Amino acid sequence: MRRPALVVLLAVGVSCGTKPPTMQMQQTPEICDNGKDDNNDKKVDCLDPQCFRNSKCFVPPEICDNGLDDDNNTTIDCADGACEGQVCGPGCVCAGGVRTEGDCTNGNDDDVDQLTDCSDSDCAVDPACSDGGASGGGTGSSGGGAASGGGAASGGGNGGS
Repeated sequence: MRRPALVVLLAVGVSCGTKPPTMQMQQTPEICDNGKDDNNDKKVDCLDPQCFRNSKCFVPPEICDNGLDDDNNTTIDCADGACEGQVCGPGCVCAGGVRTEGDCTNGNDDDVDQLTDCSDSDCAVDPACSDGGASGGGTGSSGGGAASGGGAASGGGNGGS
């Protein structure tokens, strides 16, 4: 009588000793440009680690002097916050969202605002323009006189700054 019990124990032991098949959940891949959380990890598109190296999530840097919106954020060159303090051409620096004169001694209109060096308000605090921007101008000689015969000659005047 003990044999049937032993057989039952062996049968139970064999069936309990095997591991049940594991169910592996296949993770849905994140589609990196559809505005959805495809894999239900509460991270959408480029914020999902599956997309970190995806080319659709690469943002190119803004080039601050080419007139293009390189990083596709609707702002161009110096108006783009990424360009703050960056060079925007020879002698030009982006400051406050605009091109500013970066070299106040080179004789050029570096920020293309029709004002050169110390005549440009961007250079007002530059030591080279410590006279308040008066350098770069000069005064002409005044003069004038009368011509004989009743006519008046044109006179000179200030040359202005």
